[in-house]
Amino acid sequence: MRSRYTAYVLKNVDYLVETTLPASREPGLADDIRNWMNQVTWQRLHVLGTTAGDLSVTFQTLEISIFSQRRKAAQQSQTL
Repeated sequence: MRSRYTAYVLKNVDYLVETTLPASREPGLADDIRNWMNQVTWQRLHVLGTTAGDLSVTFQTLEISIFSQRRKAAQQSQTL
């Protein structure tokens, strides 16, 4: 998740598309990401905790708070 957050901050659309599950890659995904990221200013990422999976699990659980601000909206932060 931290790498995807960084990709949003740096506007690295190609990385975001490549790291999206293949089953979720719909036509126009890159344009959708690009349009959405141009409306948001990323402010910070807090990793609240992680849970490592065992050998039978290929991922771990990550609990995060992401703070962003919509550029056209009133100036306030929101947790996603």
